[in-house]
Amino acid sequence: SWITNELISEKICLWTVSSNTPGVLRHELVEDSSPGGNSERRLVFRLGKAEDTRLFRQEIALELLTDGSIEYRYAWGVPHQNLEPRTRALLKRNK
Repeated sequence: SWITNELISEKICLWTVSSNTPGVLRHELVEDSSPGGNSERRLVFRLGKAEDTRLFRQEIALELLTDGSIEYRYAWGVPHQNLEPRTRALLKRNK
């Protein structure tokens, strides 16, 4: 995955390449917040509308934590199913 401004719309997007899809997927930034607590910043990128159960949707959330680690959350929903969390990982620096 990589995060960059999209050239045409100038929106910040996260682009993914994976073996789950036949090409590169573009996820728009839909949330950039500072939740507080042990979270310094939360970035949420989404492909499609979460509530549109007619289509495939994905959401990738990155949470930058105060201890320097990053929480990665991945949610998806296929047609006729809700968008639900599927994967979570906590990335920590090796000291």
